[in-house]
This record gives sequence, C-alpha cells and structure tokens, in this order.
Amino acid sequence: DSPPSRRMIITSLLAAVAVAISRAPPPRLSETAAAAPRYAIGVDVGTGSARAGVVDVRDGTLLGVHKQDITMWNPLPEHYEQSSEDIWAAVCNCVRGALSAAGATADEVCGVAFDATCSLVLLDSEGAPVGIDPTVPDEARRNVIVWMDHRSEEQAARINRGGHARLANVGGAVSPEMEVPKLLWLRDEMPHAFH
Repeated sequence: DSPPSRRMIITSLLAAVAVAISRAPPPRLSETAAAAPRYAIGVDVGTGSARAGVVDVRDGTLLGVHKQDITMWNPLPEHYEQSSEDIWAAVCNCVRGALSAAGATADEVCGVAFDATCSLVLLDSEGAPVGIDPTVPDEARRNVIVWMDHRSEEQAARINRGGHARLANVGGAVSPEMEVPKLLWLRDEMPHAFH
C-alpha cells in the first residue's frame, strides 16, 4: 500500500470538516463566547515568498506574522521556476511561525484563508513532482512554471491567431502568463513531462 498523496489528504480533511460542520448542533451563546475558536489565519503565497498572519476575529487585531522566501530558478531568459514542495514547506513553516508569534494554538483557529499567484504546477498521476526545466528535465524538484514565465510566447501567439470566440472570456487575447499556453509549451517542448 502506498502512502496517500498530499492532495488526497487535503481533500479528505476538507470533506471531513464539511461533514462535521453540517452535523454539529449550533452552540449556545454562552458557550460561544467562552469556548469558540477566536483566531483566523491568512496565508499569501506570492512570487518570492509565503506569508501567514494570525488575526483575532473578535476585533481584527493582527497578532502574529511569519514570512519565508521561496527559491526561484531562472535557468534561461523568460524562464522562472519553483518547487511545489518548497512552496508547501514555506506555507507550513509560516503558519507554525505565525501561530507561535501570536501565542496561539491550532485548536484556537476557526478558519484559514489562502491567496496565491497563478502558476502552473506539474504532478504525475501519483501526485509526485514532474520536472519542467528544459536544461535539467529530470530534476523533478523544479515542477512549477511561475506566472511571470514567458517561455510560451509562441504558443500564446498561436492561440490568439486562431481568433476563437472563447478569447472574449479572457479579454480578447491570452498571455504567456496563463496556464493554457504553458501547457501547450510543455506538449510541444517537453512531451515526456506533458504525458
């Protein structure tokens, strides 16, 4: 038996939370004030770092913050790459650091919100990273094509020349920063990673 993938674990946890919430009786007001979790965590995964903050939901006070840089590779002009494992480790470290800075525990958290850049993460059917760097194609650690990567300019231009009606949904043209041109680049330039 292979261990469950991170995606399966997260999906299972979210499903369990949804079921628990739907089945839980509403708390009485006296219990709510004394025992309800009172902190929310905000996580922002940006281009160069991950950040987390802990807020007291009663008054909006920011109680703790933590930031961790994310490694970025630039092996060729217009190629920007990261590691999904590095990003996930940064997120986990930031959440732990922000909770510690706030003097809070996970049991006191009532919600988590995420915000992130729109980058393309490549995983195989088992959830393992797949390398996307043409200079070191077997380095699976580099499995994120960052939003600002423009290696797919030719593919974006090809899509735009097609003039499909769906382009109206994206402002009339796709950018090489979008995922579809990046996927076409993978298909065209690194077919072993695309399949």
